[in-house]
Amino acid sequence: MPADNRWNVILVDESHYMKSSKTKRCRILTPLLKRAKCVLLLSGTPAVNRPSDLYTQLHALHPQLFPREYDFQELYCKPKMTRFGRKADGQDRPEELAWILKETCLIRRLKKDVMTSLPEKVRERMTIECPRMPIRHDDSGDQESRLKNQYTDSAAHKLPHIISYLEETLADITATQKVLIFAHHQVILDGLEALCTKLKLKCVRIDGATG
Repeated sequence: MPADNRWNVILVDESHYMKSSKTKRCRILTPLLKRAKCVLLLSGTPAVNRPSDLYTQLHALHPQLFPREYDFQELYCKPKMTRFGRKADGQDRPEELAWILKETCLIRRLKKDVMTSLPEKVRERMTIECPRMPIRHDDSGDQESRLKNQYTDSAAHKLPHIISYLEETLADITATQKVLIFAHHQVILDGLEALCTKLKLKCVRIDGATG
């Protein structure tokens, strides 16, 4: 590290992981980025869920543009008071925010423009039938925590039906074919990995614990 803690260039890959100013990652990175002569933030999804995800990245690139997170939220995140406190998970003035991004810092490259050799995507929705999940009655914690628990429970409930469908599908692939499967919950990933072992398929698992 330079003696004056000032780098010429800092490149941050998957910069959307900086979306929360409360995380240790963001608290360490932001001061370094502000002192660097040049900063490049790379992300396929800079705003993962809502405009508020953009603030810490924008502030690291142009701290003078939006000095206060509160002001940014008032302009673009439609904040509201709930019984759990102030929440800024909405959106407002999307066209204005998009214009500011393009004029100041955003360079967007679409896959179709830079990887012209790729074939067109074929999208097909498969509906998997499964019985209704019994609702767990849990009075502990706040409402948000209870909803998250039910969301996780729903993944475990769907797993056997997902595995049943994939077991038939994966059994037909040849040794030279490759399949990419995305999942959100760890319990689903565990089930997919166990299925590959059962079918004697080589697999590589990448999740949040992958170094």
